[in-house]
Amino acid sequence: MLDLTPITETEIKKYDLDETKIQFLQYTMLPKALRPHRQYICAKLGIPDYRYYIWLRDPQMNEARRELVKQYYKDDVPDILMAMKNEALAGNERAARLFLEYVEDFNKHEERLSPFQPPEMIPVKEVNIIINNLEQKFYGNNQPREDQRPVATAGSGV
Repeated sequence: MLDLTPITETEIKKYDLDETKIQFLQYTMLPKALRPHRQYICAKLGIPDYRYYIWLRDPQMNEARRELVKQYYKDDVPDILMAMKNEALAGNERAARLFLEYVEDFNKHEERLSPFQPPEMIPVKEVNIIINNLEQKFYGNNQPREDQRPVATAGSGV
């Protein structure tokens, strides 16, 4: 079970936690794969099933659980950031985005943009250069493109 020693008197008062609720939080903070079965938790704490479900869905208990999880895993954040950075540098776009959102407030910049703001226009000259480069890459210099080849008609013999 997780050690919840960082719970302060202020948090206990803020979330109205008694000893049973603190123990309940210790169990429910665990990942589901490691968490004991509901019946075991109820028997250990001496609470009925309906109380388990009430506390599990209680917004105040959920807020307390989130706060305690943040405190518990605070020391792991730098290691996770380093792993995300390494993955981002290896080409993982999702890791890059998460890393930038956390470190550089990347997401805040995107939220400031209006969703109705039109994208920047590419100048016609640049578009023509890009198209010509692609034509040369895929069709070569001497071969006509598909849309420039003569169309065979029924009596033309082409």
